[in-house]
Amino acid sequence: MGNLEQADSHYQKGDERLALYFYKQALEANECEYPADVWYRVGQLYEKLSYPDKAAEAFRNALAGESHVPPEKIWTRIGGLLYTQGDYAGAAAAYGTAADTPDFEGRGKARYNQGVALAHAGDYRASIEAYEQVLIDRDYVRKDKIWYNLGTAYYELGEYENAIQAFQKVTEDPEHPSPGKAFNNMGLTYHVMGKPEEAIAAFKNALEDQSYPTPGKAWANMGVVYLDMGDAQRALEAYEEASKDPDYMGRENAQEQIAEAKRMLGIIEAPPEAEAAEAEEGEVAEAEVEAETAEPEAGAAPAEVEEAAQVEAPPAEAEIPPVIPPPIPSAPVEAAPPVEETPVAPVEEQTPVAPPVE
Repeated sequence: MGNLEQADSHYQKGDERLALYFYKQALEANECEYPADVWYRVGQLYEKLSYPDKAAEAFRNALAGESHVPPEKIWTRIGGLLYTQGDYAGAAAAYGTAADTPDFEGRGKARYNQGVALAHAGDYRASIEAYEQVLIDRDYVRKDKIWYNLGTAYYELGEYENAIQAFQKVTEDPEHPSPGKAFNNMGLTYHVMGKPEEAIAAFKNALEDQSYPTPGKAWANMGVVYLDMGDAQRALEAYEEASKDPDYMGRENAQEQIAEAKRMLGIIEAPPEAEAAEAEEGEVAEAEVEAETAEPEAGAAPAEVEEAAQVEAPPAEAEIPPVIPPPIPSAPVEAAPPVEETPVAPVEEQTPVAPPVE
C-alpha cells in the first residue's frame, strides 16, 4: 500500500498524526496527482492538531497549485487561522481576498469577518466600509450583528450620532438575542455626548432586558452618570445593585464607588486629615478609571463586543475556537468543506506507531 492510500486510511479512522505523516511522505515522493488537494488536507490536519502556523503554510501551498477546493474557501481558512493568532491585518487581507471572489456564496460572511479583523487591527474606518458592504448583501441575514459592530466602530471614531443610530437599529431587530447590550452601549455613548438623561434612560432599557447577561454593567454605568450629575443618593443605589451581580467583573470598583457615594452623602466619614492628601489622590484616580472603564465596557468595542470581536465560525471539519474581544460591542469563521476523497479498502497490515508532528 502506497503512502497516499495509507494516509487516506488513517484519515478515515481519525488517526490525524499518522495521516499527516503519510500525506507528507506522499508529497515528498511525488505520489500525488493533485498535490494541491493533499496540501489542503495537510492544512486541515495541522489545524485539527493545533499547529496554526503550519496549517496556514499548507493552505498557501494548496493555493499555489491546481486544487479542487475553491481558492476563496482556502483564503477563508487562512483568515480564520491568522485571526486566532492575533494577526488581524493578515486576517483582514485573507478574508478580503475571499470576499472579492465573484459568485462566492460565502461572500457576506467573509466580508463580515474582514470587518471584524479590521476593527481589531484598529482600522475602524475600513471596518465600517466592510460592514456597509455586508448590509447590502441579501444572503447575509443577521443584519443586527452588522449594526452592532458598526455602532462600536463609530463609537471608537468619536462619531457618536452614527453610533446611536446603529445601536438603535440593533434594539429594533427582533432577531437580536440581547438588546440590553446595545442599550447599554447607547447609554455609554449618550454619556460621552453629555446627555445624562438620555444615558440613564438607555441604561434602564438595558435592565429591562431579561436576557441581558451582566446587568451589573448597566447599573455601574448608571452610577457613573448619577455621580456626574451630583446625585449621590441615586449613584449609591445604582452601585449597590451593581455589586449584587456575581457576573459583573467590576464589583470591586463598585464597592469603592459605594464608599465614595456614602462619603458624599455624609453617611461615612472622610479619611483622617493626616491621610487626606494620599487617600484623596487615590480616590480620584479610581473614579476616573471607573468612568473610563464603564464607557468601553458596555458600549465600546471591548467588553460588549462579544459579537464584533468574533468571526463567523468554521465548519466542524476544522473548528476554530471563537475569539472574544473586549467591552462595547465580536465571531467564528466559515471554513471550507473537506476535500472529497475516494473510499479506501480496509487495511489489513499492522498499524504503525504515530510519528511526532514535524
